[in-house]
Amino acid sequence: DLASAPLHKARDRMALLGVLARVDVTARAPVIECLEQIPGVSTFGVEDESRLGILVERSSVEDAHEVLTIQIAGIQGLLGAWPIFSDVDSAALAGSG
Repeated sequence: DLASAPLHKARDRMALLGVLARVDVTARAPVIECLEQIPGVSTFGVEDESRLGILVERSSVEDAHEVLTIQIAGIQGLLGAWPIFSDVDSAALAGSG
């Protein structure tokens, strides 16, 4: 049940962003390692090895956007990252957190 998963415990003040990334296949492992070191970021595999799923969990939309456009976009071997899903509550949308 998603509602009981640890990721969703503080959901009343959360911005979640699902991202599809294209990665250099030869750099996939280092890209995942870099991503997993960013607080609030986790990765998951998808069918194509040149693509990677990323979940960004932050307290505001602005924080999630900054993580995507600055931290994630700057990783060597990550060729592109596109937000494909978002779930934002009103507190996160207002930037409080």
